[in-house]
Amino acid sequence: DDILLKLSAELKAVNHVKMPVAASLLLRALFECALVYRIRKAKKWGDLMAKQKQGKNPGRDPSLNDFITFASVHANGVFIEQNMCKTLASGTTKAAKSYLDSMTHMKFQEADAATLVSVANNIRAIIKYILDGN
Repeated sequence: DDILLKLSAELKAVNHVKMPVAASLLLRALFECALVYRIRKAKKWGDLMAKQKQGKNPGRDPSLNDFITFASVHANGVFIEQNMCKTLASGTTKAAKSYLDSMTHMKFQEADAATLVSVANNIRAIIKYILDGN
């Protein structure tokens, strides 16, 4: 997928110590696009959109949280491996998403390179798994 390749290349080129905000934004975008790619690859996009129409915000595009929630349910068929679903549903993935969201809005927290490294470590395996074609 061209978007995944572009985001990966840009994230790799960014010095996260000197530019932690840029790295955070790119990491969040890569995480979201990887999940969208995987949901589409599994041919589950229609199921996600049907759930979205029945949810609290019908008519609204799904959010990163919606992607995580949908893909983390093994019965939805996005991932064959149940452990990947457990990883997505884990508190560390939710904490990583929360940190990346806070960097997007920059309201109550400043970007911190050390925290970004920890966050990236929490979601790297998920992104790598998807990018490796699983």
